[in-house]
Amino acid sequence: MTISMSFNNTSSSQLLVFVETPVQITKDLNKQVVSEGQPAKISCKLSKPGQVVTWYKNGNKLSEKDYHQTSDGPEYVLSIAECKLDDSAKYTVKVGDKESSAQLTVNGEDH
Repeated sequence: MTISMSFNNTSSSQLLVFVETPVQITKDLNKQVVSEGQPAKISCKLSKPGQVVTWYKNGNKLSEKDYHQTSDGPEYVLSIAECKLDDSAKYTVKVGDKESSAQLTVNGEDH
């Protein structure tokens, strides 16, 4: 963007360059332990809302049909309504070149 100004037969032009800062993860995912059948919410906060995030379970990309994925402003949440033993895994969220990971442990009913 160029801004031009004139005053008393003197003019000046300046080129303004806007550099958008990259998104940052401001609150990492947290390790969780839940009982089988209980819900779990894995969440992070970003420095900017409206970002596209990608969720992974043990390094495998999750689709939106696999788990309920939501965002509210800068908070991004992966929800599991009723945890099963095979939901125990390392979950990762990626946005741009940033990522955060945490372990979810689901204990069986005998714990």
